[in-house]
Amino acid sequence: MRGFGTHCDLDMEVLTYVVEGRLAHRDATGREATLLPGGMQCVTGGTGAYHSEFNPAHAMPLRQVRLHVLPRGKCLEPRYGACQPFRRGCPAHKNRWLHLAGDAQAVRGGSPPPPGPAGAGAAAGVGLVLGGPPSPEGEPFAGGAPAAIQQDCNVLVCDLDAGGRVALEVRAGRQVYMVCLDGAGALHGAPSSGSSAAAGLKGQPAEASGLQENDGARLYGPLSLQLEAGPCGLHVLCCEVSQG
Repeated sequence: MRGFGTHCDLDMEVLTYVVEGRLAHRDATGREATLLPGGMQCVTGGTGAYHSEFNPAHAMPLRQVRLHVLPRGKCLEPRYGACQPFRRGCPAHKNRWLHLAGDAQAVRGGSPPPPGPAGAGAAAGVGLVLGGPPSPEGEPFAGGAPAAIQQDCNVLVCDLDAGGRVALEVRAGRQVYMVCLDGAGALHGAPSSGSSAAAGLKGQPAEASGLQENDGARLYGPLSLQLEAGPCGLHVLCCEVSQG
């Protein structure tokens, strides 16, 4: 009933994605925030960030994915950031990739960071969508750019309707870590020309890899795939980084 008690993160980018329920945050600066499903929280530990997270609605379950990403340098200034660019079930956010977090240096440079699966939205005639209309609960989206982290890393999410498809392009020299959060589906395709490695699921070839809830995959570029949802839809989270 107390969640993650107050603790200190040092020299680490801690990203938390809310799958179901609500996630409440408190930190040593007195800041408090609550994220809904689809929300992304980023904590730059740096020289030391004291914070806690918990479920503010004890009668409802909370599901979350917590990612730890090594920053590009040590002893950075501690920072907290959160955004709500994606809302589960929102028609404007269905069947496309949405960019949740990206490199702070690329954002400051005036151009958005280039996510590896960028071709996904383009293949469907749409780009990465940020912000959107108010949620059914009447709470507005934060909008704006994806959350900024101190590393060349992109976090993306996709919520597919039954039978829906999106493209997944992984550029040369990049890799994608994928986890299936809800539903089921499959990855179709093959390595792009010149690809030296591509990891399927459970030892299957990349040409026909099944996805079930809680399955994960590591995909090496260059790689061109199609992500297809099963009869119950598909909800996946991707972390895209350099192979180096």
